[in-house]
Amino acid sequence: MSIGFTRRGFSLGALALSGARSAFAATPLPVGSAAREGFAPDLAQRLRRAMQGHVDEGILPGAMMLVARHGHTVAQEAVGWRDIAAQTPPTPDTIYRLYSSTKVFTAVTALTLVESGKLELDAPVARYIPAFANLRVYVAGDGDTMTTAPQNRPMTVRDLFAHRSGLTYGGFGDSPIHKLLQKRGVGMGPGESLKGFIDALATVPLLFQPGDHWEYGLSSDVLGYLVEVTAGKPFDVAMDERVLKPLGLSDTGFTVPPAKESRMATSYALRDGRLQAQPRRPFTLRAPEGGGGMFSTVGDFARFLQMLCNGGTLDGRRILKPETVAMMNVNQVPAGGPTYGLGVGIENDPAAVNTRGSVGSFGWSGAGQVHCWVDPKEQIIGVFLTQCLPYTIDRDTEMRTIVYGGLKS
Repeated sequence: MSIGFTRRGFSLGALALSGARSAFAATPLPVGSAAREGFAPDLAQRLRRAMQGHVDEGILPGAMMLVARHGHTVAQEAVGWRDIAAQTPPTPDTIYRLYSSTKVFTAVTALTLVESGKLELDAPVARYIPAFANLRVYVAGDGDTMTTAPQNRPMTVRDLFAHRSGLTYGGFGDSPIHKLLQKRGVGMGPGESLKGFIDALATVPLLFQPGDHWEYGLSSDVLGYLVEVTAGKPFDVAMDERVLKPLGLSDTGFTVPPAKESRMATSYALRDGRLQAQPRRPFTLRAPEGGGGMFSTVGDFARFLQMLCNGGTLDGRRILKPETVAMMNVNQVPAGGPTYGLGVGIENDPAAVNTRGSVGSFGWSGAGQVHCWVDPKEQIIGVFLTQCLPYTIDRDTEMRTIVYGGLKS
């Protein structure tokens, strides 16, 4: 079997019709026909044409896209380059940084521990991290004049899943708490352990009372530490044993071995209308963190999403119970906030946020314009992978518009 490449990238093309397997992925999803699965037959061409336009504009280095329905890949398209200077196109084995899409893997790993009874959703986080029992909540002031109050109720594990814990990111605002996090360097820095991160975080007051509202932040990183504590082994090892290995995700994890580094997509930043390559950094820089830092390929990521679309199982291996996956997709955020479940953003009203898809679709994105979604009603999954900062949701919205626009009623 041969796979052809042009300047415009990789396509399933005739490969889709043959049902042949790519040598790049250990066990890719079965290849199907867009027409047989209810799409316009030119779905792949529509995706490729739209995204190639952004490559030609110079605002997108390249991308890998995959759409599957009923467990069959109906479009797997690549455009542009994984490295512009080397003129290397993206291929199915190209490895991408997942950024915050890591959070979905963290949530699934933690939920396996909930199912096994080692972690309780509504237990106080302090049961597992005693130092969090003394966390105070910001009230007013700054620095030495800062006043705080006790927690009205203890932060729970569910609060971490739903980003309603009171934790935030240091660089995401200018409140005294954001500034304090930055001043103390609280985060997963080079050489820092998860335990060291937790100890530092326990010295900073919460931004708001647990449960009051939604705030994107370090909740998933703390959840990763809870996995480590309750599984009794390092976070990445627990994820590997509970999720990655059972699904056969051989190119997914928190590090990229030296032998695979040549397959990494180059990261770019769009500045002043021009794509600028970013310095390559060691791919083992930090300790594993629940909120970001994973790497994967389009095929591996699709298998993970298909497991969720199937209600927690794939190829005879059950990762989660159907009721647990359904619970992920129940809004946990008080009125007035975004709709967010247990580790995933959910669509309760797609039209209101200008997103195509079914009510109950869920997924998440990452800073490098990594996007994924699962639509249980229509049995569709979608993956969009590129490495381009700053973050924009435009490609996600555009891809979904094309996919659902090509879905026959």
